[in-house]
Amino acid sequence: MVSDIGQLEVSRHQRELILKPNRAHIYGMGMDIDPIESITEGSNSLLAELPEGAWDFGLLLKDDAITLTRELEKSDISAIGYSNPVRSDFISDIAGLQFTGLEANRYNIENNLGVDLSQMLADPETGEIAFDQPAITAIRQQRYLALSQFNTGEDRIFLGRLFYAGEVSEMGEQTLSDGEGSLTWPTTVNAMVDTDHGVAVRHYFGGPGWNRVLEDAGFKRGGLTITTASLPGGTVSSAYSQTLTVTGGTGTKTWTVATGTLPAGLTLAASTGVISGTPTAAGTSNFTVQVVDSVTPGSVQKPLSIVVAA
Repeated sequence: MVSDIGQLEVSRHQRELILKPNRAHIYGMGMDIDPIESITEGSNSLLAELPEGAWDFGLLLKDDAITLTRELEKSDISAIGYSNPVRSDFISDIAGLQFTGLEANRYNIENNLGVDLSQMLADPETGEIAFDQPAITAIRQQRYLALSQFNTGEDRIFLGRLFYAGEVSEMGEQTLSDGEGSLTWPTTVNAMVDTDHGVAVRHYFGGPGWNRVLEDAGFKRGGLTITTASLPGGTVSSAYSQTLTVTGGTGTKTWTVATGTLPAGLTLAASTGVISGTPTAAGTSNFTVQVVDSVTPGSVQKPLSIVVAA
């Protein structure tokens, strides 16, 4: 590890980890959409598609940008004869998200006014939308995903933060003026615990740039995992094709059958993990597949079986 301060300042990987975003978006999702496990996918570590039903709050005010907060409240117990507390406990830990939307779209309007306009129909002739503000504002929960991109090309790093059950806690002032600026939709969201999952916030750090400097950032790379849980059955004299899947590793994968045998007539392609062919005999074949990665040390195995019907 570099110990000289001068060398540390010019070290390339250190500069890459100084993050200044060039793109940022806030996305929303209903509570009926499963929380996102990861924001990147594939060997290129590119952004994954958002789930169906997610929406974009649109352009954000550059001056205010996106502010991520965390408010901790601690309770101390002091004892006679001690200058420092003898016990401390956190009694509150609330993550917050502040952003200012620029677009007067449905999602910013709903967020700011605390209303559900999903069933609202515009006047068929004028296109006007008109509605009453509820006398008592109901607390609405939805998922919020703040997603930012840092750097460009192969150096891209993505940072994400998901609020499992976000609640709008404050709506900022809106100004109507012909001077500088425009009508904006300032919003503050607090992260509440999703009772179905037992947590409030999920953090993501990914992208091709992150993948390349992962170890420099102080993290260890996970090993290989075969994600194929089971294989469907086949039928004698009918074509069969299934692809084994694996996560982890950055190199070329090579598949083999470590123990047992595939059903007669089927073969495993070493480079693709595809089991294909035409079964020639009925029965159950138990076997163990193995995959190795040209970069990641070690290998991983998975016992599987295929039932061939007559």
